[in-house]
Amino acid sequence: MLKDRAQKEALYRHFRSQGWMAQLEVPVVPDGAVSRHAAPVTDIDVLGIRPSSELRWRYVIGDCKTRKKESPVNRVLWASGLMDAFGATTGVVLLKREPNSRIERDHKLFADERRILLLEEDEFSDYDKAIVYPSGSNNFPESTELIEELRDKTAEKFPQLREYLRWVFSDAWATTDHAMLLRMTLGKARDIRGEIDPRRTDHLALALEGASSFAVPFATLVGTIFRRHIKPTERTDLDEAARMIIWGGREQYDFYNRMRSELAQAKGSKTQAPLGLPEWDRFLELLRTMLEAPHYAFQCPQALRCVSLYVLSGNEKILNTISDKTLLHLAMKIAAYFTRAVGYPLDTSTHLSSVFKKRIDEVINKTPARTPEESKETIISRLAPLNGLTPVEHEAKAESAQLTLPAVGHRDDR
Repeated sequence: MLKDRAQKEALYRHFRSQGWMAQLEVPVVPDGAVSRHAAPVTDIDVLGIRPSSELRWRYVIGDCKTRKKESPVNRVLWASGLMDAFGATTGVVLLKREPNSRIERDHKLFADERRILLLEEDEFSDYDKAIVYPSGSNNFPESTELIEELRDKTAEKFPQLREYLRWVFSDAWATTDHAMLLRMTLGKARDIRGEIDPRRTDHLALALEGASSFAVPFATLVGTIFRRHIKPTERTDLDEAARMIIWGGREQYDFYNRMRSELAQAKGSKTQAPLGLPEWDRFLELLRTMLEAPHYAFQCPQALRCVSLYVLSGNEKILNTISDKTLLHLAMKIAAYFTRAVGYPLDTSTHLSSVFKKRIDEVINKTPARTPEESKETIISRLAPLNGLTPVEHEAKAESAQLTLPAVGHRDDR
């Protein structure tokens, strides 16, 4: 359950409607912690992950407080220190105030000098409508409630997925080391590959959320290689550049590769291929494709989040926020690589690709949005080929097995 729910919902929609990625309640842990399981020292209410024209991510700290007597200056100083510790470029502090108790202008000046926007809760609507002109982000179809549903309800139904759900929605974002995060997103997802059932829409949504978490550090890799090499013409150049960045330089790569080789020899295994990510050739092909238009790499995580929440809810309005067929195609390629690399059932990629292709066809043909009932029929039909069932038979079997089918038509008020 989210604390300060209304404020977090408002900031989440505000960030997402601008084309940013956003994560809720991100823990902050000390660098180089000595404990095996380091406890968070605090958390970030809403973390905005903003793409920049320099092909880098910029972090934005969102701090929400509903205690009416909260000191504005204290919150600004706290947020400023957190920005420095986290490497964030800007911050937003959203405070609830008592009637006739406004934030002093000098306090707002103090905040602005520290790259922090200090807002009263009552001011946020005007600010939001000015930035997301003219109607604001209140009607943006995604919601924190959907994220909670995927994170919490899936964990209740499938305790084996609880740790991964907490990691992918929260703990993963405690690190700003994207080379490590790139490797971890694949490793963590591989750990739960035996639990994924592609017949379930909540599991398909979780697979997309994992792909989205992979796409953030992948975009960092794309940006880094592009700035340094533009587009490597030789495969060997791209191969070496990717390996060195992912493992933190030549010295660390050689160390890990040597240790891996020695371990294999000690077990009596034959000589292995050089250290690389799973499905390395496919990874390089994905990387080469993305380098043709690297700015799309910084939009793919957001697109994957959209498709994830659409698959979970069946709300066409979420899917219809993506109207760029190139973006859809590239996001589909990331999802296909991710699900294959982590060893999810083959049907997972097939079902996810069908969602992307459906939307690509709609964009090309400018097909009008479906009604909620039509949307439900579409998803059921997409899953129906499993076991050779008709759509009606599959829906009946899904209900009897308590599969999570989208409750379309009950989401528009979120």
